[in-house]
Order: sequence, then structure tokens, then C-alpha cells
Amino acid sequence: MMKTTFKLARKTTFYLGLLFLALLVTNCSNDDDQVTPEPPDYEFGEDFEEVDDLPEVTDEDPEFEEPETGSIEASEDTDALLVDVNEGEEISEENQAKLNSVSSYNETLPASAEESATSLTDEEIETILDAEELDEDLQSVQAELENAPQEIKNLLPVLNFDFDVDEEMAQAEFSGVAGTKLSISREDIVAQSVNGDCIAAADEAYDEVIADLQSQRDTQLASVESNYDRRLSEAETRNEARMEALDEYRTEVREMIINTSSQLLAAAVIAEDNDNDDLAKQLRLLSLFYAIDGRSKLNEWYTAASERIASTYEAEQATIEGIKEDREADVMAAYEAAEDDAQSVYNNVTASCHNQGSGN
Repeated sequence: MMKTTFKLARKTTFYLGLLFLALLVTNCSNDDDQVTPEPPDYEFGEDFEEVDDLPEVTDEDPEFEEPETGSIEASEDTDALLVDVNEGEEISEENQAKLNSVSSYNETLPASAEESATSLTDEEIETILDAEELDEDLQSVQAELENAPQEIKNLLPVLNFDFDVDEEMAQAEFSGVAGTKLSISREDIVAQSVNGDCIAAADEAYDEVIADLQSQRDTQLASVESNYDRRLSEAETRNEARMEALDEYRTEVREMIINTSSQLLAAAVIAEDNDNDDLAKQLRLLSLFYAIDGRSKLNEWYTAASERIASTYEAEQATIEGIKEDREADVMAAYEAAEDDAQSVYNNVTASCHNQGSGN
């Protein structure tokens, strides 16, 4: 009986062992058949689509007005006098009064004035116009002519120039507004997160949108710089054209003064040939006055007009510089605002990475 019982126990133990072994083999087989799940695919491109492109830059060309450079005109009274004298008939009372005023004025001048008029020639008239500095006798006549009575001034060249015009220099200030950066850096966010793959995807999407914004910014800044260079070149061209026109007009005025003085002198020579010494002296004096006063006014006008043109050029350059600075500020402000928007999106998506990594 005991032998039978022992055999049953051995059989039971054997079969239990086989069953345990079978279960163990089955469990191991199931473990081998399990597939490791793929890591999550982090895509944040759509999140960053809410970051707008930079707005177009309005960079219109400014309008510049031409400076008022004045003029020098011939004396209408002297022109009328010459017509009357050259007709060879009796001089009108009106024109005779003009000549008499010349004689009366001459009495207030040093004797050297009449001496210079008596020896005046066409060559000396040109010398007077082109001289850098007059001799002492002629300088004294020039000084007196500046305070001559109105009837004498009416016989001299007319200077038209507004010396009271205020030159306004355009002063442009840099008006850009710097964007406010967020206080949380990307490094801080990475340090707070435990999900590296999620952060890497966020970094890639952020870098892509920032690279695109930087490309837009650089393109716009290059356009602003190009407009700036073109406007400066155009301003320089305008300045050169103004000075060329000024020089041409100066030559015309010089010729007008010389021609009028020479015509007066020629009429005086004719009067001398006709033994009309009084008329000859009056015409010679007026010829001298016209040349000296014309030279003085021509130089005064040319200096003032040149300075006004230079001032206009400087004002245009300042305006162009101010426009460039303003447009660059506009571009940078728009870029920094878009950069802040991208940073805000980045903060939001990396916050989700942090939450996933924390198991929340």
C-alpha cells in the first residue's frame, strides 16, 4: 500500500513539473511576440502658422521743392534811356532827368570816380566784372553806390533775392520701437522639460519660422538700403544740375551787365564825337556805375544762391537719412513683434512637452 502511494506522489510531482515547464515556455513565447510601440510623432508646424509674415514696408519717395535762387535783372530805366539816346534825336525830359541825377550824384563822389569814368574802356569794363578785388578808387565808388539815392539805384542792375527766407533743415529722428522680449528663454524651457524628442521637434519648428522671418527682414532692409542709396544719388544729381544752371545763369547776367555798360560807353563815344561833352560825361559815369554795381550784385547773388543750393542739398540728405532710419525701425519693430509671437507659440508647445514628460 505504501509503495503504491509513493508512486502516485512521484507521478503527481512529475506531471506538475511538466505543467509548470509548459506554462513557462508559453509565457516566454508570448513575450517574444510583443511589438515595441513607435515613439510619438511630434509635429508643431501648424502651431507656428499663427505667426504672421512681416507686413510690407511703405517706402514712398519724398517730394523735394526746388530752392528759390533769385535773379539779377537789367534796369528798365537804363534800357529805356539807351533806346532814347541811340535814336539820335532829342532826349526826352524823363530821360534827361535821369542823366541829370547822375551828374548831381557824381558831385558827392571823390574826383577819382570821374577820372575812372573818363578813361573807361570796354576791356576795363570786363576787368571790373571779373576782378577778385577792385582797386581802392573803385572800391570807394562801390561803397558809395550801396547808399545811393533811389533815382540812381533805379538806373543800376536789379537784384531779386529773398535773403529773409529761413532755411529749414529736415531733421529725422530714429523712431523705431524695440520689441519686448519674453522673460522665459528656450534654455529655461528645455531645462524644465523631461521630453527631449518633443523639445527637439519644437526647436526645429521654431528655428524654421525664425529663419523665414529673418529672411523677410533682411529682404526688406535691403530694399530700404537700396532706396536710400538711389535717393542720395538723385539728390547729388539734382545738386550738380542746380549748380550748373546757376553757373550758366551767372554767365548770362555777366554778359548782360557788360553789354549794357558797353552800350552806355559806346553812346558816350558818339556824344564825344558830336562835341556833346556833358552827355558823354553822364553816360561814362553811368557806364562805370553800372559795371561796378553789377559786379557787386552779381557776386552777392551768386554767393547767396550757392549757399541756398548747398543748404537745400544738405536738407534733402537729412530727409533721406531720416526716412531710412524710420523705415529700418519699422522693419525691426515688425520683426521683433513676429519674433515675440513665435516665442509665445514656442512657450505653449513646449509646455505641452513638459506636461507629457511629467506624466500628467
